Amino acid sequence: MRWITLALPVLMAAGYTLSAREQPKSIRQIVFEMRIYRVEAIGNEGPPQQRSLAAPRVVTLEGRPARFQAGGELTVPAIEPGAVERIPFGVTVDFRPGTIQEGKTRLDLSFATTTVEKKTEEEVQLHTETTRFVGTATLGKPILMHTNDCDGRLMWMMVTPKEEKLEE
Repeated sequence: MRWITLALPVLMAAGYTLSAREQPKSIRQIVFEMRIYRVEAIGNEGPPQQRSLAAPRVVTLEGRPARFQAGGELTVPAIEPGAVERIPFGVTVDFRPGTIQEGKTRLDLSFATTTVEKKTEEEVQLHTETTRFVGTATLGKPILMHTNDCDGRLMWMMVTPKEEKLEE
């Protein structure tokens, strides 16, 4: 114990700090530029018609999750008397990026469409289709994902992760 008492002032005078973790040099954020489309009609004549549903830009810090949601929420009674629960429907994109290393990041990305099949006072039935990407994403390189909406129409999304540095 005596050695620690003597060593601490020496280490601190030499410029060492006693911290459980290192402080980051700069805060890095990841920007996800997205385009979400739905194919409206596939016929025998001409190319398929597609409709742009959204083109958001989602920003999060590295290692922090983020969510984009377009659609709405249903309010339904919860189990507790007088309480309500909010249930989202529409298009939901969840991002779970890792830390950035050498222009790449580990990414867990899910793309879901949810529609209301039936709603009564007693019950709500939802239909959800989900596609998930888990892997290494290269910053600046687009990721293409597709799923079907609940009416069977093809939906696809292009996501391009990019890094932006913030000033301290």
